[in-house]
Amino acid sequence: MRFYRDYCREHFREHFGEHASMARPPILELGCGTGRITTPLLKAGHTVVGIDLSQSMLIRCTERLRWAGRRVQGSSLLIRGDMRSLPLGGPFGLILCPFNAFMHLYRHADVAACLGEVRRLLEPDQGRFLFDVQNPDLRWLLRDPKKRWARTRFKHPVTGKTMVYSTNHIYDAKRQLTHIKLYYDCPEDPSAASTVSLAHRQFFPQELRLLLQTNGFTIESEFGYFDGRPFESDSETQLLVCRPT
Repeated sequence: MRFYRDYCREHFREHFGEHASMARPPILELGCGTGRITTPLLKAGHTVVGIDLSQSMLIRCTERLRWAGRRVQGSSLLIRGDMRSLPLGGPFGLILCPFNAFMHLYRHADVAACLGEVRRLLEPDQGRFLFDVQNPDLRWLLRDPKKRWARTRFKHPVTGKTMVYSTNHIYDAKRQLTHIKLYYDCPEDPSAASTVSLAHRQFFPQELRLLLQTNGFTIESEFGYFDGRPFESDSETQLLVCRPT
């Protein structure tokens, strides 16, 4: 759990917060989830529209904003929707798509639809689109799917029980989809165990840049780490700042 808190702070402090401070309001966040980026943006004084397809995540985001206070709640709008067909108008000075949410666009048609909506909603000259995706690691993609990886013990934040986290995945090279399973086992209470399944589209660097170019975007800046280091072949992340062509 601490890893995710640190990851969120790093996202916000190093890039999202910096670009938000230079953007004209309001800000649109695609895949806002439970509000890990939404909340610090609002606390910093920005007006944010958050959109997510998951109703359960939006409920948790609403609860988080309620804890943050009335001022924060008054500067936010949460909408359930699909980033391929956004149910709102613009313009927005900054559109964010953090925490690898772009990797839930599984087909080229999905990518084109999303980027078309981003272009529609961005300010023509000053608007920027900022997002991050993983840089595909072939060694990780080709791991044995029968084994459990990344075993980590932690205390459940509600029950206090000891949990064991592990993961494995199957990589579909034809569609560039990674089908991931996250296991949460409880040695002292097996009935408390659960499994979460998700899929991520892998975007290889040159492919991603061609997709952006053919869908009307110019890459203004690209980074390989959230501390501002440039993108290299062994970087963990592809963090891109784009503007409409």
